[in-house]
Amino acid sequence: MSTAVWVIMILGTLAIAGNLVNGYLQRKQMRQNELFRQDRSVGLTPPSTPFKVSSMEIQVALLEWWNERLFSARGTSLSGAFDTFFGF
Repeated sequence: MSTAVWVIMILGTLAIAGNLVNGYLQRKQMRQNELFRQDRSVGLTPPSTPFKVSSMEIQVALLEWWNERLFSARGTSLSGAFDTFFGF
């Protein structure tokens, strides 16, 4: 098969996958809305997924590591560096 055929097949597969994910998320939102209509104590914001929770923990750990590595060596903090940069 030529390169053009491969590109078309890959793009078609991505389009189909995108539509399936979009449909899944839309159905999930509609289920949440229906549950909220039946019981207002549930709320409209669904609980976080395990992937989202773990990615936020990793992001916080990386930011703390970066802050320590960048600013502790100079004896300043992030707010002190901000003040120094803008001349406060």
